[in-house]
Amino acid sequence: LRVSGASSCHGAMARPGNARPLSRSRRTPAVSGTSKRTLLAAGGLLSLTLGLSAARGLTFVGAPGGTQQPRPAQRSDLRRLLPAVLLSGSGALLRSDNAEARTSGEKYAVTYSSPADYDVNFGGGSNGGAMGGQYRPRVLSVSPGGAASTAGTKPGDELLWLAKEGNDNSISVFSEQNLRTSGDGNVNRIIKESLESGNARSVSLTFRAAGTVQPGNPAPEFRLPACVGAQQGELSLEDLRSGGARVVLFFRPGFGVANDQDELKAFMRATARLRELGAVVASVSNDKLRLSAQKATKLGLEFPLFEDVDGTVAQRYGADVELAGGRCADRKTFIIGKDGKIEASFVDVGWQPSEAELAAHLGDVAAFLGGDRQSMMQLVKPSEATVGDMIRVSQMR
Repeated sequence: LRVSGASSCHGAMARPGNARPLSRSRRTPAVSGTSKRTLLAAGGLLSLTLGLSAARGLTFVGAPGGTQQPRPAQRSDLRRLLPAVLLSGSGALLRSDNAEARTSGEKYAVTYSSPADYDVNFGGGSNGGAMGGQYRPRVLSVSPGGAASTAGTKPGDELLWLAKEGNDNSISVFSEQNLRTSGDGNVNRIIKESLESGNARSVSLTFRAAGTVQPGNPAPEFRLPACVGAQQGELSLEDLRSGGARVVLFFRPGFGVANDQDELKAFMRATARLRELGAVVASVSNDKLRLSAQKATKLGLEFPLFEDVDGTVAQRYGADVELAGGRCADRKTFIIGKDGKIEASFVDVGWQPSEAELAAHLGDVAAFLGGDRQSMMQLVKPSEATVGDMIRVSQMR
């Protein structure tokens, strides 16, 4: 596994330089309206530990459309893979008693037997070969009344793997990394094609609940050390809302992750326009306050940077991610209304978003607040340097 560097978040690894973001059909925010599994990769051998029972005869394949053929397995193997309480005879999901109260980190399965049943839209992730929770596809939306909705799937939940049961009782399992690196990495299309292939009895998706606060939920209150430029002190969410404005609160892993300053610069360019739309901006990260103050001064930031070193606030918002070395703040943005409730959540900003993706994200935020998406994108995206610009810079040295 080739990596480009390490982040400051408990040993989190940066994305390989050749990784590309997962294809997204649309950037739509969510708006108002345990068994233990471990994947171990070594020497090309992938073992799957379920904590339920050994899944003998199970085949792990590289990609749904690959040439490797699944090895026959008994139907009982699938029931070892997926708890029987989640399966009905038709392959539709049965509602579990705690479906509406899934805790952060809980893993659960949703099973489909027909393409018409598929009711989830994914975004985020990366279709490069990177491994880690920060690269997993996130649920963007769930159709009401469907299997995923019944199971308690919420925007922000992460896809872990797909299990496909063939008509010949064979079972194939694909990690989310397999899905991201297959073809163009469009996870939604790959899942639908698996259901439409004609040789699948059912397709089961395993999720990790993120616990992301949803539109309509009260925004968790907090008071943290913060800086505005070089000035340091303490601020609270209530302080941000005291002027009667909405709050655009964005979480980020910190300066140790590539593209972090790009996100700060994008919000810096957008701050005045967002203020015109009646919103104030603030950011929460795992960075120490001293570092944040130094960077804020250097970048000329005019909005607060909060210090959440232990990740308590990020976890309360469901804006953290599970990494090999621990937990870390994830890139998620929330719009908090004047009443203190979440109005919108943007869960697919991406671990290392490009400048174009950041511009699109800010455009979506502006559009939700009633502004013009395209003008915000043009405002945020850095202009390309001209020959004259480069000459002026060289003369300044």
